[in-house]
Amino acid sequence: MARDLLALVDEAYSLTACAEEPVRFQASGMDFVARRYDAEGFGCISVMETEGMGGSVKMRSLILNPFDVDAPLLSCDRISAMGQEMLYLELFDTTLTPGFGNAALEQLAKEAGDIPDQDPGTHWYDGMRVGTPIIKKGNSGELARMEQLQTDYLAAFLAACKAAPVCDPEAKREKARAYCEGLLIHGGPATDPVKAALGPEATAEFFRRTLFGIDARNTEEETMEEKLDIAHFQNFWKIQQQTAKHMEREAALAHIVNFIEHHNTCALATGAGDYVRCTPIEYTFMDGEFYLYSEGGDKFLGLEKNKNVSLAIFEYYGDRNNSHGLQIMGEATLYPPRCELFKKVLAFKGIPYDVMKAAKVDVALIRITPKVYEMYDTDFVKAGYDVRQIVRF
Repeated sequence: MARDLLALVDEAYSLTACAEEPVRFQASGMDFVARRYDAEGFGCISVMETEGMGGSVKMRSLILNPFDVDAPLLSCDRISAMGQEMLYLELFDTTLTPGFGNAALEQLAKEAGDIPDQDPGTHWYDGMRVGTPIIKKGNSGELARMEQLQTDYLAAFLAACKAAPVCDPEAKREKARAYCEGLLIHGGPATDPVKAALGPEATAEFFRRTLFGIDARNTEEETMEEKLDIAHFQNFWKIQQQTAKHMEREAALAHIVNFIEHHNTCALATGAGDYVRCTPIEYTFMDGEFYLYSEGGDKFLGLEKNKNVSLAIFEYYGDRNNSHGLQIMGEATLYPPRCELFKKVLAFKGIPYDVMKAAKVDVALIRITPKVYEMYDTDFVKAGYDVRQIVRF
């Protein structure tokens, strides 16, 4: 059936098999074989065939990732397991502009309404789906109909792609990257066994190159000295935020404030021109602002010339399932040691002003007004949201 589907794609967009040998590996007792094809005028097509338990479990996956036309990514999965037949047909939004013509696909989903639905569970990528997914489960009596439905759906998708506008392949590739990187970060039913078998780095290479084609390069490019793609790394979180599941602002802010109030030390980054300083320092959080007392130091070189600062508050890194850290962008204001605000913050901390006055050294007060909170916290994921939440003021 996978070959029949490839033939259907080849009729619409000429396919060229990639020069690499098929990628083969084992995971969870299953044998995996994956191949990538370049589709002229379309983008990347990948096929992965999986078999295990003496042939009683089989899965054939087809991923169509368009780069040259502004259409969504299509993921097709056919699974046979212990007499049960399953079909997953899902579109994921990697388009640059709205308006993909999926009326025929919606009609097919409607016509398949009498086939029992399979509960796919809840996953981070649910918000990326486009239209009505077809996720079905039945016995062997449904096999022929499921396979025909898959063929009809693919044909309708290809016809819609032919009518879709051409687009910038690199911009489209970056939209597809958000979905791929999300799988690598958050995992999924098919991703987790692969990562367990190959490890994180090999899985990332396999996903980016073979399954989704976002990092595919020709042989000539591979022989050139590789340069770090600064734009890719700089834009990583910006791309991810396009598909992230955001917490309501007040709930995210309450979580962040609670984190701030349960800590008292930050890293303060200051700088001007080529000079940068990062200082570990105690803070007091009062009325939504940070207050830091300091007897001096090179951080004042930056503070004098540049009011823009950054704070970081974080905990010991456990693992990818137990990580908590907050970045704050803000503006700094300096106050002398005998002003009223200086005394007010001392009182909030429970320190008599006379104690500070008795010290034989002047102390300045730094107020930092937050402009942006960016928190990376695995507790967000446990609550059903993206691991990174941003609150702006």
